[in-house]
Amino acid sequence: MQHLYLSSDDHSVALSTMTGVHDGPFGPYPATGSKLARPWCEVMRYDSSGRAVRCDYFYDTTTA
Repeated sequence: MQHLYLSSDDHSVALSTMTGVHDGPFGPYPATGSKLARPWCEVMRYDSSGRAVRCDYFYDTTTA
């Protein structure tokens, strides 16, 4: 996935790919050693001083 970053005065959006290896327990799921790569999106909102006041993450939890 190509990385993308968009911003305005009070919002920013980042699109990227998160990668990793399932090398430890994740909740009730034991480690599998499987590699993963999933698209994700981060949306941030800033106040008038430029401080981040909200951050939301969206990512694919169903694609194997």
